[in-house]
Amino acid sequence: MNLKEVLLKLDFHDSKIEQIKFESRKCILIIDYYNWEGNKSGIKPWKKKKLKIVYNHLLHFEFSAPDIINSVVWVYEAVFDNQLSFYQTMYFNEKKKYPKMKPLFEENQDFLSIKFNTTNFGDEEQGYLLFIGTNASIEWI
Repeated sequence: MNLKEVLLKLDFHDSKIEQIKFESRKCILIIDYYNWEGNKSGIKPWKKKKLKIVYNHLLHFEFSAPDIINSVVWVYEAVFDNQLSFYQTMYFNEKKKYPKMKPLFEENQDFLSIKFNTTNFGDEEQGYLLFIGTNASIEWI
């Protein structure tokens, strides 16, 4: 399953980042996904679904909240492949030096770079959470 293709079909706007849990190199992300696909205009309450994204090998995590007052958990949009080529190049350069290195970006690895731009805006920049990793999976819970 191509995770990016599955996630590209989702509209993360108005979803809420519920939980981020780090365990060594593993990262578990729980999102209270606003189900745009399943909700009808004017019908309340909004239906939400829980989405679990797991990175079994987290390579990079970034967080920015330029507005020091407002919430950082509401998603404005999701952007894919941010900085991914940088980490792929770094990995393959290291793989030349250390051929027995743990596989991270080979074809059978599910790698994923997803940047959640949040509704936290500063004067000149937008807040975000960026996750880049491999051996990723998704599950509706």
